[in-house]
Amino acid sequence: MCPICKSEKYNSVGIPKLDEKSKKIINKEYQVVQCIECKFYYVYPEIELSSVEWKLLYDENYFTEQTDWYKRIRAKHRKQRIEKLNTLCENDVKNFLDIGCGEGYMLLEAVSNGWIAYGVDITDNRISESNNSKISFVNSDLLSAKFPDDFFDCIYMDSILEHVLNTKEHIHEIKRILKKGGVAYIGVPNEDSLQNDIKKFLNIITGHKKYSPKIKPFLSPYHVSGFNKYSLSSLIKKSDLKIELLRNFSTKSVFRMTTFASKDFLPAIFLTMINLIALLIRREYYLETYVKKK
Repeated sequence: MCPICKSEKYNSVGIPKLDEKSKKIINKEYQVVQCIECKFYYVYPEIELSSVEWKLLYDENYFTEQTDWYKRIRAKHRKQRIEKLNTLCENDVKNFLDIGCGEGYMLLEAVSNGWIAYGVDITDNRISESNNSKISFVNSDLLSAKFPDDFFDCIYMDSILEHVLNTKEHIHEIKRILKKGGVAYIGVPNEDSLQNDIKKFLNIITGHKKYSPKIKPFLSPYHVSGFNKYSLSSLIKKSDLKIELLRNFSTKSVFRMTTFASKDFLPAIFLTMINLIALLIRREYYLETYVKKK
């Protein structure tokens, strides 16, 4: 059954690959499917892992090292998103929440903007600068954190929703804890990107047609839910949040290696070329939306 619209009609996309960590804990067969009604991608049957097993996947090695150039791009994006949240919010921003705060860079950006910053994550991978008394951190998933009703002026959730099974519950929780007139940022990969079409083609010509090019439930970065523009907007509208902006974009480059001698250098060039083509045909790799509580 689709987690978003509850339809039982779906098309199979393929079976997921396993990495070495997943092979130790996965003991049943799964497939990646797409809901015929709302176009949402999910795993069937529903994944059953304990909190300990999930934490095993998201250990301290999950965050990859980045080039200085990529760090600057990410820092620029954080500032732009903070400014956009501030502009769209109808309130004087006080309380800010980063869901899945990771290393804590967005928390530091919020603090530098004069906001009271809260972070929640199932693992504590914060850098030393974000592990300080100015930031309140909750080592938990969002639903278990039990934040107060109507508490946050702005909420930030980037590259998180694709990692959770209960996407609908997360959006409703965001609505519950967001103040009236408050704004939330949600960013997710676009599963109908040109990049994923290329993956499907490569799977076919290399004899791996059975594997899904969509979402990676058991292969880093462990995406268990997948969106396109239609399914993301459907999910938001079902929560009765107002979409202020919904767009498809990419950073025009995927360089994340530390040196040009890295084994990832040539693949990065190839993916950058794909991103530039995707820009022209509006099939870029990422989706972002700003939503407001009425």
